[in-house]
Amino acid sequence: MTWAAERGEAGLPQWLSGGDTSGARVRSFDWSITPLGAIERWPQSLRTALSLCLSSMAPACLAWGPARTQLFNERYRAFCSTRCPSELGQDFATGWCELWSVIGAPFERAVAGEPALVEIPSALLAGDAAPEAAPLTLSLIPVRDELDAVGGVLVSVVDTCRSELTRADKDLEALRYAISHDLHAPLRMLQEMARILVAEHAHHLPGDAAIFLQHFVQTAGKLDERIDGLARFSKVSRCALRRRRVDVADIVNRLIAERGEDARRVAVVVGELPEALGDPDLIRQVFAAVLANAFKFTRDAQAARIEVGSHRVEHQNEYFVADNGAGFDMKYATRLFGLFQRLHPEAQFAGAGVELALARRIVERHGGTMRADASKDRGATFQFTLPALNAGPAAVA
Repeated sequence: MTWAAERGEAGLPQWLSGGDTSGARVRSFDWSITPLGAIERWPQSLRTALSLCLSSMAPACLAWGPARTQLFNERYRAFCSTRCPSELGQDFATGWCELWSVIGAPFERAVAGEPALVEIPSALLAGDAAPEAAPLTLSLIPVRDELDAVGGVLVSVVDTCRSELTRADKDLEALRYAISHDLHAPLRMLQEMARILVAEHAHHLPGDAAIFLQHFVQTAGKLDERIDGLARFSKVSRCALRRRRVDVADIVNRLIAERGEDARRVAVVVGELPEALGDPDLIRQVFAAVLANAFKFTRDAQAARIEVGSHRVEHQNEYFVADNGAGFDMKYATRLFGLFQRLHPEAQFAGAGVELALARRIVERHGGTMRADASKDRGATFQFTLPALNAGPAAVA
């Protein structure tokens, strides 16, 4: 294919499309005045590396060739605006001149083909209102050219992502606290005052006022449940995992016994449930949610039946809970694990739409997946994976 055939509209190479603002900067820059030369002569290795750089979610800069000619994405430009880059096409080292004594040697190792991490205790970087001194970690990845030599180095600002995540985490924690404390108290006070009005002063209320107040109490109760659900979801997403041996069979048998009359009206079959590696309290929540779901939706089933079992899938145990209850239409399956999502009318099956969302989040934090298969009026099967006890270190988040 000729270079002309690879061009899109306006004569631009298709591989240079996109890239946000920095992509436009690269397209409009006169590269013929730099050591890289005109874009038309760029090798495929440089094109590919630049595409990766422009699409990176982290601030990234590509330093190419012996002159370390730099190309970068918009995140890098914004993050390093206090020090660099003044322009595309300049020497990468120019923007880091006062720190080159720290960065230079690792950069040369990357040029020699060895990936490197550079930890900088303090660097002046762009802040929200003014430049800020902050610790920084750079990732230096060698990029091979067509001759299998190192053509350039892809530099990513690793700790930008960490800093942004830390900031977002603090914001979420502040929001969780506000939801859990600042909203609960006034809502419950209003709820209690409305109850008192209905219970003790209904005969003094005009018209349908007592009915309206009762609706208010019920709606406030639902809102209170949702606030609790948000707080629980936040806690599950943030709490430290205490990984240890988990006796899954014991958890399931105890949960079934706690169902009392429910367990006696349903034929419950429990198969082999091997031990897992994870946080026992959180894993108990997963089984509690899925079992409660099965008991709830088999309430109206003839000859109700629930089966609990497992399969081994590579280094994980896949557990399942199957029932012959109400089931659901699979076209709505994407909503099943969403927070506050419901697939059945509340008047038919009560619930806040929280437990399955919590269960999936817990499974994901243990490095597993959760899914469901069902048919309307023919039951549902929930399947989820957890690290097997003898599978070695598990991925956790």
